Amino acid sequence: MRQKKFTLTELLVVIGIIMILAMIAFPAISSVRKKMQITRAKSDIASITAALQQVQSTYSNFRNLISPSTGSSFLANTSTGLVNTRHSGNITTKAMRDNGTDPSDAYVRLMREFIDPMHTATGSSRTPQFNHRGIRMLDKRKHKDDTAPNSHGVTEYLGWLDPWGSEYVIYIDHDYNGEIEIQGGSGSNVTVTKPFYVYSIGPDMQDQNSRYSAVTANNEDDITLEN
Repeated sequence: MRQKKFTLTELLVVIGIIMILAMIAFPAISSVRKKMQITRAKSDIASITAALQQVQSTYSNFRNLISPSTGSSFLANTSTGLVNTRHSGNITTKAMRDNGTDPSDAYVRLMREFIDPMHTATGSSRTPQFNHRGIRMLDKRKHKDDTAPNSHGVTEYLGWLDPWGSEYVIYIDHDYNGEIEIQGGSGSNVTVTKPFYVYSIGPDMQDQNSRYSAVTANNEDDITLEN
């Protein structure tokens, strides 16, 4: 008895059905992936926020972080309280690092104080700049992007990047007045009554002068603990 073979028409119908199902499933899969990334970003923001709260409770204030007795400040901009270095108005992203831009020096040093304050990137002993009790406040993570510049040594300190490869934006109350002015440009700065603030610039990887979306709605994909 001869085995029945599929005709060309039948094969095309099957292929067409598979393509339609794939087109239906792809948006759902992308949506789930985006939600997972946002969840991870919020978890990271909560962890960095908790680390800053621990600094505040352990050392009473951020004075040694802002103006350490040795070494440079952990603020890239001491007039705004911003930890990150800006490049043409934007926080350092994966694309920038791929093109040779170094991560923000203060950001990497801050992560080092949180993750392994008693050792250098190569494992040698070091004296912490503000975390003098040597408390590990964040877990060490391996950074998956091998193209990141290694001018700061081992890339564990860059493990604390958002799911899209950008640094988390960190503001600290630099003048001890209990407020932070989130820089928005074009007159859209927003004052937040907090000793520090952390957020992600989101999947579009555009900070646009740090427009604080939760208040100004100028950059709606920024991720905070509130949105």
